[in-house]
Amino acid sequence: MELYIKSNIREELQAASASGICAGIVLRQSDFSEAGPNARLENALKLSSEFAALHIDVNGKNSEAINYEAHRILHTGLAAERVVFRFPATHDGILACKNLSKEGYAVHIDAIGTLQQAWLAMEAGATWIGISLNGLKHLGTDAFRLAEDCLRIIERYSYETRVMLDDVQNAEHVAAALSSGIDGIVANWKLIEQFSGNPWSSNEMQHRLDHTRLLRVKVAEVVNGRNPVVNVNATVKDALREMSRGGMGAVALVDDNNSIKGIFTDGDLRRMMEQEGEAALQKVLNTLPLKQPISIDAEALLVEAQQIFRERKIDNLLVTQNGRLLGMIDIQDLNA
Repeated sequence: MELYIKSNIREELQAASASGICAGIVLRQSDFSEAGPNARLENALKLSSEFAALHIDVNGKNSEAINYEAHRILHTGLAAERVVFRFPATHDGILACKNLSKEGYAVHIDAIGTLQQAWLAMEAGATWIGISLNGLKHLGTDAFRLAEDCLRIIERYSYETRVMLDDVQNAEHVAAALSSGIDGIVANWKLIEQFSGNPWSSNEMQHRLDHTRLLRVKVAEVVNGRNPVVNVNATVKDALREMSRGGMGAVALVDDNNSIKGIFTDGDLRRMMEQEGEAALQKVLNTLPLKQPISIDAEALLVEAQQIFRERKIDNLLVTQNGRLLGMIDIQDLNA
């Protein structure tokens, strides 16, 4: 994941450049409005030797005006390979993106608010699509969920577009971005200082990542098609065979209508073998005092599964969907 700084303070930019951890800078028109229309470009020229990428706001009433302004920026002497033109996901912005990307220029379509806007930007050849945490928060939209949906589309249809998260403000945001697979984030210097002063490869960072994953990932996403199950009229030996095949420490027991009747664990097997030896393997499961199965809905979050594992002191949990058995998760799946 790449880190970009958002600042118009020269001292902060120098420190960010010296840190060596920033991939680039985002230069906004509003940051230099009081200093005159050309102050941003003058500053960009000074910074072009310090940062590998400069995402520069481009203003224009229509697509033609955006294209004109983009070419004017390049005429100041900035190297085209370092510049990423940045403008909103409007109708004219999408048209300008299509034209500029055809010319081989990098484009950052900003203020993505819906999956449809993101798709249009991808189709237009956007190098980056920007999703604002603050902007979507005011609209009641989950920016991380939108980013994850965008990443799935990019992967499925092989777009070359990358996803950038703007307005990143704290460590939890960074951890969530890492966990989601987001390509880049934009942060202020105050937060970036924490990166250089405390590399987040530590145990604390891993803890943040794990906790964020538990709060965002649904149980259904970790089932992975694993559904060790046998008929309740089968033998203990059949259950053992299914447990081994599924790589789980338990097997779900169902009747002829596929209704859940119980669960048989490797702990049950050990206790039976200690008491009865190999004869236990021939016993019919339906004749045993079956455990009442504990289940969780597939749409629940992993943090809910974690709570059940802790409270019930179990290692395996059945996963259901619309009342039917979908599969099984192990306590180790929470740390995958």
